[in-house]
Amino acid sequence: MQLFVGQDLRREELENLIAKSFVFFRHPLITPLKKLKHCSVLELFHGPTFA
Repeated sequence: MQLFVGQDLRREELENLIAKSFVFFRHPLITPLKKLKHCSVLELFHGPTFA
């Protein structure tokens, strides 16, 4: 993620923001990947997403 924010945030700040963002998800895997026969589905309904 550091590549996307460049020098705008220190590493510690970025790590803190990322950790805080995962607090609201209800699944231990955050966004589990459900494997089907020929594809996989990312379950985004376990937390506050805009997907």
